[in-house]
Amino acid sequence: MSSCSSARRDCPPAQSCASAEAAPSHPIPSRRALGERRAPSQSCPPQAGGRAQAAATRPVARKATLETRAAAPATAAAMTPWLGLVVLLGSWSLGDWGAEACTCSPSHPQDAFCNSDIVIRAKVVGKKLLKEGPFGTMVYTIKQMKMYRGFTKMPHVQYIHTEASESLCGLKLEVNKYQYLLTGRVYDGKMYTGLCNFVERWDQLTLSQRKGLNYRYHLGCNCKIKSCYYLPCFVTSKNECLWTDMLSNFGYPGYQSKHYACIRQKGGYCSWYRGWAPPDKSIINATDP
Repeated sequence: MSSCSSARRDCPPAQSCASAEAAPSHPIPSRRALGERRAPSQSCPPQAGGRAQAAATRPVARKATLETRAAAPATAAAMTPWLGLVVLLGSWSLGDWGAEACTCSPSHPQDAFCNSDIVIRAKVVGKKLLKEGPFGTMVYTIKQMKMYRGFTKMPHVQYIHTEASESLCGLKLEVNKYQYLLTGRVYDGKMYTGLCNFVERWDQLTLSQRKGLNYRYHLGCNCKIKSCYYLPCFVTSKNECLWTDMLSNFGYPGYQSKHYACIRQKGGYCSWYRGWAPPDKSIINATDP
């Protein structure tokens, strides 16, 4: 049957329904059509109208979605200056309080010796925190065992000063525990030291380093130790010694810093001196100068 109302009381698709409603007004009536009328709730027009309403709402929803997506970049662009301001203020705050870590370039013990005002062996017997600077100054009381350099600057050292914060290169020493080799500079009659100075426990120094402190390092203060971080490296003058610990040992300290001193030889040339054994000529200078 082509009528919109069927014996099974199910509504056909909207297209067939429309075709049925557009048919001529003289169709052959069905038996059920002659005896009874279908309830209005089961007719096709409500279904067709519902679909038409849903189709009409789709452009509106799509338009709202497009407007929302277009507004998102504008909102992000409006927030960007405020986010930048927050990041900038945060960086200023961290910078003001010394949040960055202490960074020091490696230095050969001989250079540390020659460039220091004071070189001593001492034991720490006390400490006190003074309220100086943003984090304060730590003052260590020491018992001086021996002086290697600085006899004219400060013959006897009783206190050493350092920053209280390690982020500002402050030095942390154990009290009444170890003897230390301490190097530093003198300002206003006070000795200052830090992480960038050569400071080491005395029992961890090699025999060559101890001999260097006693009489070898000061013989090479007129020589220049040239650091080599990547190959090729060359000396450019006769008073230079090529320091290659960063290549041969992948860092500092290395074999040269532990066992060699750069000493001026005859003819004004500077070369590495090991002392306890003659240099090995069969090995490249990077490991045995």
